[in-house]
Amino acid sequence: MEMSALEIFSGSLLILSALIIIVLVMMQTSKGKGLSGAIGGDNAMSAGEGQYRSKDVKLAFYTKIAAIVFFVANVVVIAVTLLV
Repeated sequence: MEMSALEIFSGSLLILSALIIIVLVMMQTSKGKGLSGAIGGDNAMSAGEGQYRSKDVKLAFYTKIAAIVFFVANVVVIAVTLLV
């Protein structure tokens, strides 16, 4: 059984978008302070934290775009598989 060009392209796009999502999520800073922050109520913003928030906003935006590409690639792979 030979794969079509659309199957190869959509499968490659699926793998690539999954890897991009993993990298983008790993690059984001943790929003929680762990158990000590939950108990102590540590809500204060430390110096320089605003710089990281703007970076996280961009990373979150790119993560959403990659998730949309991942979803569309999944739909294409399923559609192509059902048509074959």
